[in-house]
Amino acid sequence: MNRATFWSERLLVAMPAAHALAEREWVQWYDLRNETFLLTASDPGPESRDMVLGRLSAFGTRPKIKMHGVSRESIMSVLGGGLGVTITCEGAAGAQYPDVVLREVHGSHGLCLMSYSGYWRKDNTNPALRHFLAYVRSRYSLTLIFLECAFLLADRS
Repeated sequence: MNRATFWSERLLVAMPAAHALAEREWVQWYDLRNETFLLTASDPGPESRDMVLGRLSAFGTRPKIKMHGVSRESIMSVLGGGLGVTITCEGAAGAQYPDVVLREVHGSHGLCLMSYSGYWRKDNTNPALRHFLAYVRSRYSLTLIFLECAFLLADRS
């Protein structure tokens, strides 16, 4: 199995603009221990739930998490009403929602990042995969030399 880390994005918490933490430049996981998290039931909600549970259980609390069968955009659009907070990545920072602010989440070692990776079989010679990896390499300036070696070896077999 081949694997490559493609890019990382800052982890953000979206909250009502009137929230007490909204005045801060960034928040720590500890600051979120008593919050109600609104998450999507679909991707990436379950992974976000696991992350929140893992991070906040270290403080001896069981976070309040409500899973909803709606899109991330639907959850973002109701946050301004003060119903809770949600976790999202930097890629969502381009959209603006009424009365909602985004703040970086920090852990004990600083800024929290969400890494995106890809996995594929070593014997996969699909041209679409090759084009995708070339795009990621050029777009994100990744040095994926081992990928080129893997494809060269696959071409020889």
